[in-house]
Amino acid sequence: MTVTPTRRGTESGLSALLARLTATNQSFRGSAINDSDRIADPVTSGRPGGLLARIFPSLEHRDFRLLWLAQTSQASAMWMELITRNWLTLEMTGSALQLGAVNFVRAIPAIIVGMWGGVLADRFPKKQVLLLGQTWSLTVYAIMTWVVFSGELQLWHLYASSVGLSLGMSITQPVRAAYVPAVVPEHHVIGALSLNAVAMNGTRFVWPALAGLLIATADAGWAYLIATGFYVVLQGVTLLLRNSGAPSVGSIRSSMADDFMEGLRFVLGNRIVLGLIASRFGPITVGSAFQVLVPVFAVQVLGMGAGAYGALLSADGLGAIIGGTLIASRRHVLHQGLLAVSAGTAVSLLLILASFVELLPLAALVFLMVGLSQVTFQATNNGSLFSETPPHIRGRVIGLRNQTRSLVPVSQLGAAALADAASVSWAIGAVGGVSLAVLWGVQAWRPELRKL
Repeated sequence: MTVTPTRRGTESGLSALLARLTATNQSFRGSAINDSDRIADPVTSGRPGGLLARIFPSLEHRDFRLLWLAQTSQASAMWMELITRNWLTLEMTGSALQLGAVNFVRAIPAIIVGMWGGVLADRFPKKQVLLLGQTWSLTVYAIMTWVVFSGELQLWHLYASSVGLSLGMSITQPVRAAYVPAVVPEHHVIGALSLNAVAMNGTRFVWPALAGLLIATADAGWAYLIATGFYVVLQGVTLLLRNSGAPSVGSIRSSMADDFMEGLRFVLGNRIVLGLIASRFGPITVGSAFQVLVPVFAVQVLGMGAGAYGALLSADGLGAIIGGTLIASRRHVLHQGLLAVSAGTAVSLLLILASFVELLPLAALVFLMVGLSQVTFQATNNGSLFSETPPHIRGRVIGLRNQTRSLVPVSQLGAAALADAASVSWAIGAVGGVSLAVLWGVQAWRPELRKL
């Protein structure tokens, strides 16, 4: 039977309509309802009427509050473990180079696995990926708690745990960052990212000081036990998330390799995004190297111990809290590009200044300003990066962005080697100088970044 053109057009229209309805139903049944979760609906968001929600609008959304609590728990565990591991390494070896090496091995899984963490964020429900990665890290923390309390700790345990925990973070961090736009509306994203930066960096205000106190007065195993407890809380909070962070129907490509290459092509082909990522190699990749030098600085320059080490990192964390909350409390951040380059420049100059400081109160003040400037750079850089990246590819872009942080142990190893060869003050000054050179080299290449 011959079908008339009108009939064929009608059948095609009905087929298209049925296909669209089927896709919509599959999307609903698969919990891939990210758009509805982005709306500040009282049922899904659970608007609180408290002061914090009025100051920080992103906290109006229930799932983001849970994500932020999870980020805070993860960061608290990370800082407790990092400070304890660094001090134990220095205590066992007395070498700044060994300290840099223990941190350097973190780069191996971070570089290899970290690039694929963003692919996982775009292909699979983010909640499931987080639970898997967090279970791995919880196991490592529990093992290290037993080893330290047993008195059987050896240097290889510190190297192995450094690698193991880096592997877990390489999987979860890009997923956690990519989760944010799924649970808050677009105009709240930069505030939410700023609060995440506060959680990641601001927890240095409390836990390094407590870790230093526990090491000095009790047993380092208590620091690992507290870190393990934070991960138990982290798992429980993650289980409460309603939005699974599932990818939209049709967004999954034929293979993970294809997905990865799509993300890489996007970054390399977009000069703004490439410039934003490249600029992070200054204040983030190089600038963060000073943290591994702080225990050496406390001993060699200030003539003090673990308590001063924790206090200096706590001052850095307090600065991060101040900077992050100032950004997060604003509904709109104007001139993000100019603010980012100003903050990144401040990080570099303050580190150069720190190389001349020999008094604890003044050093604490300088590190406080470093924390404030660094988190301001990070938050504004992230905000610009998210606004320039389509939602379906953000996980992969975050995975590539995170390589700038994955390479921090490499810069830490170089800084530690310079501290052993010359002095810790020279090393901190060099970190600031290289950070400044990298940041302004990128600005000279892409001056439009300052206009974002």
